[in-house]
Amino acid sequence: ANGIVLNPGSLVDTITPLDYCTFRMGASGGKLLTINNSQSFTVNSASFPTNTWGGAYNVSKTVDSGIVYFANWSGAFGGPAFEQDTFNHVYWQGSGVPPITDLSISRVSGTDNVRLDWTYPLAVTNYRIYRSTNPYGTFSYWTNTTNNYYVTSSSTRYFYKVTAVVP
Repeated sequence: ANGIVLNPGSLVDTITPLDYCTFRMGASGGKLLTINNSQSFTVNSASFPTNTWGGAYNVSKTVDSGIVYFANWSGAFGGPAFEQDTFNHVYWQGSGVPPITDLSISRVSGTDNVRLDWTYPLAVTNYRIYRSTNPYGTFSYWTNTTNNYYVTSSSTRYFYKVTAVVP
């Protein structure tokens, strides 16, 4: 009834976690994948064919920790319309990416420069760093490959935001 179950404390291989799996033929009223661990990972190219068995959910995550991102998923039973995601920790390509919530700015000791730092729960290859002189204005951006960035200080005051570019 719960399909594949990731129990609390379990770990999924983060090199190819459930990549290219086909989730199908679950129990009537059941779930195909139940995620009860706190790990963050990306699943690439998973398939969720048409729900001919009368399942209730494609993915269920009711634990308030860890983020799961489905990239390049396919199938009529895929996507957020069929998930059970109590704490909004499951993301599907095309439906958004998890936000960066802990962006910090600090002055670099002995210089006039500042450093932006953040963490992100998923493996990504690029981040977009945005800045504007007005928090409601137009932001310009550039791409960075690490989760920190040094900014040369100037007399201009800037507002920053950072987003992940998930594959």
